[in-house]
Amino acid sequence: MKTILFTLAIVLMSNLSFSQSKIGYKYNYEIKFDVTQFANKEPRNTVRKFVDHIFEVQNQKFNVQTRYNEKGILFISSNTTIDKCTVETFFHAEKSEILSFELKPTRFESKETKSNVAQN
Repeated sequence: MKTILFTLAIVLMSNLSFSQSKIGYKYNYEIKFDVTQFANKEPRNTVRKFVDHIFEVQNQKFNVQTRYNEKGILFISSNTTIDKCTVETFFHAEKSEILSFELKPTRFESKETKSNVAQN
């Protein structure tokens, strides 16, 4: 009985990890800010408002993940595209300025590019 439970636990764990890897995010964005503009604000609240704004504008369900660091960089991973205009509109309304908005390649794309360069 213990072996059956143990085997089922292993199968369940492997299925969960496989399904998590399939979710993956297709688009990775990096938004840079001047840190001083958030001196009197809580960055966590601004990021939450920003995510809510994206959901309102997109008007569809999608996965999104955000990370913010002390250097003033907001990392966004999503399985749908996010327009620069949407980002600028939100932060303009918040009386904040973005320094840059960049789409970063996913891990899969960057590996593929490296292998293509190596073959040429």
